[in-house]
Amino acid sequence: MSEPHEIMRPYPLLPFPVGVLSSPGQQIASGDVYLAGWSFRETTGAAAALVELFDGSNTGGVMIATIGLAAGESIRDTVGGHLLVVRNGLFVSVPSGIVTGSLWFADRVGRPMRKTLHGA
Repeated sequence: MSEPHEIMRPYPLLPFPVGVLSSPGQQIASGDVYLAGWSFRETTGAAAALVELFDGSNTGGVMIATIGLAAGESIRDTVGGHLLVVRNGLFVSVPSGIVTGSLWFADRVGRPMRKTLHGA
């Protein structure tokens, strides 16, 4: 990473609720962002769900994470105290099930924000 000094400092995280998501998913951010973590919950309590995060505007982008949830399960995860650089926007795919949750972003200190977060 070309900006190691940015990882060394703690950053306030900006929570972004995604609302209720089902297939096919939703583009959450355009442009480059720092992703710090996420929280998702399967909403029906009756079926498993799958959430996939992609760097890009759709599922043709680079897969960042895949998150499987049992019926009624929730998960909270961070990127190990670091920030994940997402260069081409963030797409949240939900190939199966229904989920709700929030993504946690960090500002890029000293740099203009080059992102657009899309409302749920």
